[in-house]
Amino acid sequence: MAKRTQISLRIDSNLLGAIRAKCAAENLTQTEFITNAIKAALDIPLAPTNVAEIDTRISTQIEPIREELARLRAALGELVA
Repeated sequence: MAKRTQISLRIDSNLLGAIRAKCAAENLTQTEFITNAIKAALDIPLAPTNVAEIDTRISTQIEPIREELARLRAALGELVA
């Protein structure tokens, strides 16, 4: 991995909020998100992501959906009964 350097920058608070929300939704760190955005803007190919990491991210996102689906099925069952 290339050596990393820390930078400091000022951005609009609404933009930062949008970045944080997107990162949470996609299970990314802000560093990953911003680095990927910069690479995309500079036409630098993104490094392939580890399959195990993708699986973990998908599982993290699917679990709340499964829980909500179970709640909806239970509520629907109560309405039908």
